[in-house]
Amino acid sequence: MIAMAKVCCNNPYLDYNEINARSYLDGDEFNKNLTEYANSVVDKLCTKVNEHIKYYDRQSDYSIYTGYSGIAYLHMWKYKRTKNMDSLEFAERLLNVAIANLKLKRISFLNGDAGPLALAIVLYSWKGQEKEADDLIDRLIKLPNIVVDFPDEILYGRAGYIYALLYVIKHVGRVIPVEEVRKNKHLLSEYELNSLIKPTLDWLVSIRFKSGNFPSSETNDRDRLVQWCHGAPGFVHLFTLASEVYEDEGYLKVARQCGEIVWNRGILVKGYSICHGVAGNAYTFSHLYKVTKDRKYLYRLACFLHWCTAYPQNEGMKPDRPNSLFEGMSGLAFFLMDSMDPARSLFP
Repeated sequence: MIAMAKVCCNNPYLDYNEINARSYLDGDEFNKNLTEYANSVVDKLCTKVNEHIKYYDRQSDYSIYTGYSGIAYLHMWKYKRTKNMDSLEFAERLLNVAIANLKLKRISFLNGDAGPLALAIVLYSWKGQEKEADDLIDRLIKLPNIVVDFPDEILYGRAGYIYALLYVIKHVGRVIPVEEVRKNKHLLSEYELNSLIKPTLDWLVSIRFKSGNFPSSETNDRDRLVQWCHGAPGFVHLFTLASEVYEDEGYLKVARQCGEIVWNRGILVKGYSICHGVAGNAYTFSHLYKVTKDRKYLYRLACFLHWCTAYPQNEGMKPDRPNSLFEGMSGLAFFLMDSMDPARSLFP
């Protein structure tokens, strides 16, 4: 039955107790039936995504968010976990097309040129092609001097560029001079943490709807959307971090309340995507499980994972970019594979 103005479906799963948990869990792991079925769906998804690789050219969207660099991201992650050389070759083929056709209009990791550059640097480093990696590092460092007029936020701006630098450092080592990170990253002082950031967090808590959900914008008074890009799921990561930085259990309580909202309203009519679907919402439980070690969240993750294995049965809306990482099959495949190891799973 559809509820909430056809935004979400009624959650068909019984909530956590030890008896219900046995449906999908074997101790602190997913049971064999769930993992085997999830893996079979991953194989089907990857096959379908790979069939479309030949259609990507210099005119195609090459972003990580909705373009073919996101498919490269999926294959690089798959290679790192499985050492499957076919996946590495798929990723290299896609990134070579992207790097040759950068438009130099956006700077961020997810929606700009820094993303494909960062992925290619990591890939070439894995392959031992140091000269190719060094050339791309130079291009990545010079990117802010070429792309002008960009904001500070993460999807399109400077924060997304900083993420690209940190991504390379994490996976390759300190191959980017630390001053390049520092000059783009404004390090927060104690004053800023307590006089700017904390009041902003508290203001965000204060503008929640009665349900505990967050509005999609300051002027939106409709409590409808529960998805990573608009609503409670995206705030879980923020408030668990806030609880750690400020040593304030109140922020963790907010994050847990977000988890309740996602459990009750997070199975979406829109479908399976990471950006605005069930896969992205499921990362709520993955993250809360890692932070709290509460087995309830592992069970809830298993329930949402089970729902996703019915693909495409529950896809109420066809994605605009059906192969992409954040809207389409690549994201669902990423989530299903990533969730097989909940202790290491991480929102892309």
